[in-house]
Amino acid sequence: MSTNKEIEAWRAELIAKVFLLSSGFTVLPVPDDKSYDFIAIEEQGKHQKLAVEVLPTRSSKMAIVKKFGALRDSIVPNGIPVVLFYINSDKEDGYFEVIGKQKKSGILPMEKDVFQKLFAENPN
Repeated sequence: MSTNKEIEAWRAELIAKVFLLSSGFTVLPVPDDKSYDFIAIEEQGKHQKLAVEVLPTRSSKMAIVKKFGALRDSIVPNGIPVVLFYINSDKEDGYFEVIGKQKKSGILPMEKDVFQKLFAENPN
C-alpha cells in the first residue's frame, strides 16, 4: 500500500471515529486478529455494540454499490450489526450502511440525524 493510500485510510478512520463520537458512541480498538477496524458502543440507552469497517473512497453512491458490491454481499453479522463507512477523506463526508441480523439499511448519507434515527427506530 502506498503512503498516500495509507494516509487516506487513516484519515477516513479518524473521520468515522469523530462521526461516531458525535453521534453518542464510544470507539474501542479491536485485537490484532480483527475482522473489523474497530467497535463502537452506544453511550446512552441500550449500549448497543457495532462492528465498524471504514472504506476510503471518492466514489459516488451509485459507484459504491458497484465497487463494493461483493464486499457488501459477503458480510454476515456475527451477533452485532456491522456498519460500513464509505468516506471521502478529502471532502470529509461520505455514506454509511448498516448490515444487521434482520436486513441491510441501504447506503445512506453520513449525517448525524440519519444515523441516530436509524438506530433509534431499528437497533438491529
